[in-house]
Amino acid sequence: MNLGRIRAADQLSALLACISFILFLFLGAGCGGGASKGSRDPEANHLDKVGSLLSEYRSEHKGTAPAKMDDFKKWAIDNGKAQDSDFVSTRDKESYVLQPIGSGGANVMVREATGKNGSKYVIISNSQGTAPAEEMSETRLSYSFGGAPPMGGPQGGFPMGKPK
Repeated sequence: MNLGRIRAADQLSALLACISFILFLFLGAGCGGGASKGSRDPEANHLDKVGSLLSEYRSEHKGTAPAKMDDFKKWAIDNGKAQDSDFVSTRDKESYVLQPIGSGGANVMVREATGKNGSKYVIISNSQGTAPAEEMSETRLSYSFGGAPPMGGPQGGFPMGKPK
């Protein structure tokens, strides 16, 4: 019996458990402000379903995000996982927008087109997972993903790219 191999396997297992826990904290716990899904805005819950579908899509496509919303929507509907109304905001009644974040298309955002009262619900997805829906002001959304910050400060975040 090779004890060196067992120790390495135990270390790898512990490392993977630690990484999984950190991802859980980042993607789930703490992102909803302590509120249960039942007390969240109905739009957040509606968009979270799209987030779950996005995670499934990535699983079936070796971690790759869809390039266009139409491709993603067609995949979900053709596989009986969703219907057209799942891709329409309950607040602004417009179709969701899928946008790449940064270069390479590995990170994507799905968001409301117009939102409500200057805010939009957004989900962010990368090859590690999809974060729960979060409401962002136009200013925060723009600043976080490449737009000019308020009061003319430095440029921030990732380039937005054109919606697909």
